[in-house]
Amino acid sequence: MNKKAIGFIMTGLMAVGVGMAAQQPQAHAAGYKWVKTKNYKNIPWHNKSNKTAYMYNWNHTKKLHNLKNYPHTTWYVSKSIKMVKGNKSGVFYKVTSGNKKVSGYVYRGYLVKGKYQAPSKNNDDNFVSDNPYIKSSYVPVILDVFKGTKFDNNMAKWNANYDPENPTMD
Repeated sequence: MNKKAIGFIMTGLMAVGVGMAAQQPQAHAAGYKWVKTKNYKNIPWHNKSNKTAYMYNWNHTKKLHNLKNYPHTTWYVSKSIKMVKGNKSGVFYKVTSGNKKVSGYVYRGYLVKGKYQAPSKNNDDNFVSDNPYIKSSYVPVILDVFKGTKFDNNMAKWNANYDPENPTMD
């Protein structure tokens, strides 16, 4: 009777083992496959916008973070990965925050090359004009949005004094 009980227990354990093995998820559960990788030496990038942009784990099965929760963070890219799922493909960057506390994989379209730079608040000192429109608090914000744009005092004076009723360039 002892042999019968052991045989019965062994059969039950094998059935449970086979059942669990059949239910194990594959490594690429989301169907994404790594096609190509390229390593980088921690190149700085920052968020393109404050909209929802998710950071995923290595096999793209779990959302780890949302970049909109890290608006002032410089992300350092150490690797790019081309992932393919069916007929769709995309390039994702492996990023790590400057303080090395947050990392994951982000679609490259969500990032812009370069370190994050806070918008300057009091650039009014750079503007020489008596016109209140030119010294507006919007000017530094606009210049920050259009990075690389230089302030032209003469053009600003002309725009501020422009009269649509009398459209001359004087």
